[in-house]
Amino acid sequence: QRPIMFELTQTADLSHWSGDASDNVWLTFLNDVQQFVQSSAGAAANKSPLTRMTGAATKRRSSALAWGLCALFAFIAAGASLVALQHLRETPAPPPPETRVELNTPTTDFPNDFALSPDGRQLVFVATGDGEQRLWLRSLASITALPLAGTEGAQRPFWSPDSRSIGFVTDSALKRIELDGGAPRTLAPVVSARGGSWSTAGTILFAPHSSSPLMQVPASGGTVTGATTTLELQQGHSRPFFLPDGQQFLFMASGSPEVSGIYLGKLDGTAPVRLTSAGAPGIYLPTGWVLWVQEESLIAQRLDLEQAALIGEPLTLADGVSAISAAATGLVAYRSVPAQQPQLTWVDRAGTVLGTLGEPDISSGNPRVAPDGNRVVVNRRVQNNGDLWLLDGARSSRLTFDAADDSFALWSADGTRIAFRSQRSGSGDLYAKAANAAGQEELLVGSSEVMIPTSWSADGRFLMYMSIGEETLADLWVLPLDNKQTPSIFQQTGFHEAFAAFSPDGHWVAFQSNESGRNEIYLRPFVAPGSETSAAALTTGQWQVSTAGGIMPLWSPDGSELYYLNPEGDMMAAPITLSETAVEPGTPVTLFASHIVGGGVDIQSGRQYDVAQDGRFLINRVVDSGSAAPIVLIQNWNPGVEAVSE
Repeated sequence: QRPIMFELTQTADLSHWSGDASDNVWLTFLNDVQQFVQSSAGAAANKSPLTRMTGAATKRRSSALAWGLCALFAFIAAGASLVALQHLRETPAPPPPETRVELNTPTTDFPNDFALSPDGRQLVFVATGDGEQRLWLRSLASITALPLAGTEGAQRPFWSPDSRSIGFVTDSALKRIELDGGAPRTLAPVVSARGGSWSTAGTILFAPHSSSPLMQVPASGGTVTGATTTLELQQGHSRPFFLPDGQQFLFMASGSPEVSGIYLGKLDGTAPVRLTSAGAPGIYLPTGWVLWVQEESLIAQRLDLEQAALIGEPLTLADGVSAISAAATGLVAYRSVPAQQPQLTWVDRAGTVLGTLGEPDISSGNPRVAPDGNRVVVNRRVQNNGDLWLLDGARSSRLTFDAADDSFALWSADGTRIAFRSQRSGSGDLYAKAANAAGQEELLVGSSEVMIPTSWSADGRFLMYMSIGEETLADLWVLPLDNKQTPSIFQQTGFHEAFAAFSPDGHWVAFQSNESGRNEIYLRPFVAPGSETSAAALTTGQWQVSTAGGIMPLWSPDGSELYYLNPEGDMMAAPITLSETAVEPGTPVTLFASHIVGGGVDIQSGRQYDVAQDGRFLINRVVDSGSAAPIVLIQNWNPGVEAVSE
């Protein structure tokens, strides 16, 4: 008959034992066995009057029982260890379950500008929480974020492979900053924030402007050299993302539909391979997946590097997504689409809201008010195709129908024609079309460089546009519209001159330039090409209007003021006194906080406001800041492996 104590059932969980004899799980098990043996031996000696014996016989029985139990449990433990080791060798630990966590950020006009560190421990993002746009850093082990001094005006941050430095772009330079202190260092000049990537070999890829191929520069600074070459019908390359080998990279090509999309390139000069026609940049996970956003869905598809092709079926990770980032650890982050979309809003000179136009739409932009004040033409993207749309009261109608993107519309002074830019030939030629949509579209001027129309003179004779090239960046050109004359240069330097605007009388042109190191607003006289005025007069006189930074100038209807946006995104007004040979800019004053898309930074999306003849402002306004849209972290995403919940 078995002793009573052997009726008890004792279990031990060794599933988490590493097999090491010094492991805490194993030591805990042995300690429990020892305590059980000791307590069992004592219980056997005091179980009942029948077992209460004195003398050597009792001690011998108790001692024999204890040693017997020890031997038995040692045998059980040895067997358990062999079973546990066999289990560990043959059965892998179940994968941890996938989790999703939301992170809120301070107020930001650039919700899509964020990046996870490669080690997955930190997040950097652009925010305006304290009133000025800069980089903010948050450790994922903390609930607070801190601004990084010296990063004012930063956009498109990216990390060094060791997670100790951050690269970013301003409106004039590619820079890097060390997390252990020190001021940012300038690495190369740029015009627009087109993203960057930092390889394990110490190379940084970037694009200096919207029509440029990718360039490369040592992370320590030095000579800038080419990394890619744009194909025919491509406008430019942007948003690079290095693969772990430090030689291959993903990038985004824009241009005609048949050559745009996500490409796989190599630093050795091998011709890049188009992976997909997706109209958004891609990122790479070390597990072999490429991720991108397509129509607000986060898409993932496997990349076969030997075939240089996406394989298998694409998967959808999330909906309602606007931007993504990933760490080398496999951690994925995405920003949700803001609940409140940009809204075309009418405001008066004091910033008081007078009404709205159309429905909120994140894809609409560049509003231009017709001379009659009743119609508005905007850019709008539907099913990944950008076209011009006319808004007339409650009615909305499509104006252009080409498969390529059409944008940056301008009204003629009589309201009968609309000039615009189209990518149907690749870079972005200038066209004109009747405002009532009748007749054929007319090609005004074509070029291999990117061209954006910015102003149509009140007399209808001239079209001002900016042309972005490799050598002199953005320059200002004027196109005579009578007799098909050849375009001529209005302003060309080694700096970035952009978004010129004719004065109502046609004698002056306002524009922005970064020749001082930051964007400011300037005025120059306009002399019609081919006139009898001497060539010297074309360059005589330049006046600075803004005093603390400014972008996107526009004249008041009567020409007495010049409006522009300051770096904080406030609508400014500078009084202007004009004469035939000179101009006297007055002291700029703040009219109102605009809440405009892009704030006071030139995000290369054009002027997001206009002014009607009666003085009302129409602003593409951010109703609710990006702080309302959290950043979501996806942990342990491993498709094809079913997670086991504990």
